[in-house]
Amino acid sequence: MKLTKILTTVIFILTAWTSALSADNGYDIMSRCAAKFRDAPSVRVDFAIAHSAGSDNGMLIMSKRLFKVESPSISIWFDGKTQWTYVTDNNEVNVTEPTGEELMESNPFEVISMFGTHFNCRTLQSSPGNNIVELVSKMPGMSISSAKVTISKSTGWPTAMTIVFDGGNSTSISINKVTVGQALPASQFKYDRSLHPKAEIIDLR
Repeated sequence: MKLTKILTTVIFILTAWTSALSADNGYDIMSRCAAKFRDAPSVRVDFAIAHSAGSDNGMLIMSKRLFKVESPSISIWFDGKTQWTYVTDNNEVNVTEPTGEELMESNPFEVISMFGTHFNCRTLQSSPGNNIVELVSKMPGMSISSAKVTISKSTGWPTAMTIVFDGGNSTSISINKVTVGQALPASQFKYDRSLHPKAEIIDLR
């Protein structure tokens, strides 16, 4: 009798342990998504973004940590060290050397790349086709306090994101298409002054 109870207990523990290993958790889901961005030669993301100042459609190209964002109101280039931000309304280019936290503000998809160091994560209730992962800042005072990332179960790419900032404002991003491309030259991620020859250059480094 005792042997039967022991065997039953062991089987129950092993079953629970195996189920825990096989179940997706937020960290695993985010890790796989981050790896897709990291391992691709380049990734193009076509998106729509909505925030307190209005809405925009845009395009992002990432190659490892380098990226370029193009939209009607703002364009950004980051070459791994220097960031150039062109603001259409002001006809200005701001030049900075952003921190990791500042990069996440410029490029929301950096939240995916840097989730492991900056956020705790957990899986929320998911839809049939998507996993939804909530990210909560590990460090008080971060400019991004939390985020929700919706990731396709079939492709592993993000389909939507909501970024919540420390002051309570939020930005919602709907991802229309993700395309993996070829390796790109570093010059693609540097600002070319001929694009906006009359723009004022403001060096904030």
